[in-house]
Amino acid sequence: MKLQALNLQFEEPVLVDLLTGRAYQMPRDTWRPTGQGTLFENLPVYDSPLIVAAHKVALSS
Repeated sequence: MKLQALNLQFEEPVLVDLLTGRAYQMPRDTWRPTGQGTLFENLPVYDSPLIVAAHKVALSS
């Protein structure tokens, strides 16, 4: 799946599985900054909601 996050710049995005609560570092070749935000490519899709978040936000407690 491809996702364009307009007006959002990520330095260290993570993929968070909301079913398990686990956060996964996203490989550098699956995302890149664009002039309009960040483009994510080859995102996994399965029967649970996933979110893309900044590493420092997702892993803060």
